Amino acid sequence: TGPRHFIQDLDALPFPARHLLPLSRYQALGYPISIITSRGCPYSCIFCLGRRMVGNRVRLRKASLVVDEIEQILSYGIDRINVADDLFVSSSGKVKEVCDEILFRGLRFTWSAFARVNTVDLKTLNLMRKAGCDSISFGVETGNPEMLKLIRKGITLDQVRRAVSLCREAGIIAHTSFIVGLPGETPDTLRQTSMFAASLGSL
Repeated sequence: TGPRHFIQDLDALPFPARHLLPLSRYQALGYPISIITSRGCPYSCIFCLGRRMVGNRVRLRKASLVVDEIEQILSYGIDRINVADDLFVSSSGKVKEVCDEILFRGLRFTWSAFARVNTVDLKTLNLMRKAGCDSISFGVETGNPEMLKLIRKGITLDQVRRAVSLCREAGIIAHTSFIVGLPGETPDTLRQTSMFAASLGSL
């Protein structure tokens, strides 16, 4: 099929028919169940197809509907959820609405999410931790500042260090991912990335 317009009103979509899946097998393997609270990412990293798949304009779901879906997932006996948005922490206001709704309903479960190192702050992280978030994944990609510019990542190594440190302060595990073989990669840039990744564990 040819290109189609992105769905603007995500709240019009029905919940996934998870009851049709053998959820007990996922549970036996310890896998979380994924959910999205938004679609879209406004950043321009050259290696990512995310913008082609979900667009560069962030479209949000209503927090109450997100938590309705979470309650449905929990009713299946699932107690761990992965928030699979390309960028869950796209705005602190959106995160606050979802976390406040989770806390208001008294839901108890653990969850993880994806974020960028330049979109998190301690207040937001503390609220996420209070609402059950125990880990966040950050795409760092490289430990070489020039390569960060080349791939249009839009972050600095200092921002990475700060985000990891803030997560530790909030009691959240920070996962950092790196890509080997980016354009311009050399043995020297690989060594820099390895050293930088190792240094994050001592922050």
